[in-house]
Amino acid sequence: MGDGTDPQVEGFIQSLQNDGWTIASGRLERGQLSKQNGEVRIPEHSRVRSDLNTSRRVFIVHGRDNTLKNHVTRAVHEFRYEPCILGSTPNRGQTVIEKLAAEAQDAAFAIVLLTPDDEGRLAGETGKLEARARQNVIFEWGFLIGLIGRNRVAAMSRGDVDLPSNLLGIACIKVTDDSDGWKMRLVREMRAAGLDIDSDVL
Repeated sequence: MGDGTDPQVEGFIQSLQNDGWTIASGRLERGQLSKQNGEVRIPEHSRVRSDLNTSRRVFIVHGRDNTLKNHVTRAVHEFRYEPCILGSTPNRGQTVIEKLAAEAQDAAFAIVLLTPDDEGRLAGETGKLEARARQNVIFEWGFLIGLIGRNRVAAMSRGDVDLPSNLLGIACIKVTDDSDGWKMRLVREMRAAGLDIDSDVL
């Protein structure tokens, strides 16, 4: 793309383009979703999606840590935005990927919660199992980076979570049980993305 985009993110976006997505002003266009050979596709003639700056929706991706999910959901309400959680929205007969694209495409911001829900290691190794976020959380993180832009996606982590090598170097907001400091850091990221959050909500 030649605009300074991270090569790993650029590769992800290129893979989406190869699957029928199109790019407009650095963001993915979305039109009528369709299926071709069992895959979700977006036609090349898709209309440009709604302006993210007018949206009040914040998409939240989470694993099995319901306590953290609830804390973040309440914080988004406090910021006077509308939290959107995929499992709480109607299915309307859609596949998961169709539903994800439909619900997240007009979000002003997305928050990805990385929590140590799974364990894993390289095949053939005998060392300890590493704590990892769920695979669907990692996938949705990358999907959202391509959909609404990396500057509009904030990752938050609780505990020691092992990340895929191609995501190393992306700063995460650390969450600890003894501090609400993550709220201020989250507000800083949201404001940097152009969201309007009053100081009196903190």
